[in-house]
Amino acid sequence: MHFPEETGGTYFVFSKYQHLAEMPTLKVGDRVKVGSVIGLSGATGTKGGHYGFSGYPHLHLTTFFGPHGEYEVR
Repeated sequence: MHFPEETGGTYFVFSKYQHLAEMPTLKVGDRVKVGSVIGLSGATGTKGGHYGFSGYPHLHLTTFFGPHGEYEVR
């Protein structure tokens, strides 16, 4: 989670990393700095089909924002 006072914005921002090679050692709420390694990209989600047998490494980074500091799935 990125707090408004850290980003200069008016909303809380949440980052979601998908398709990493393995689960990161970070815990929810851990702070990282620009340039920190979150994890290595993996090939999940691309194996088989037209991507080939082994797939290819990639990362999906999704960001969400909201007025409150709690992430809510609806």
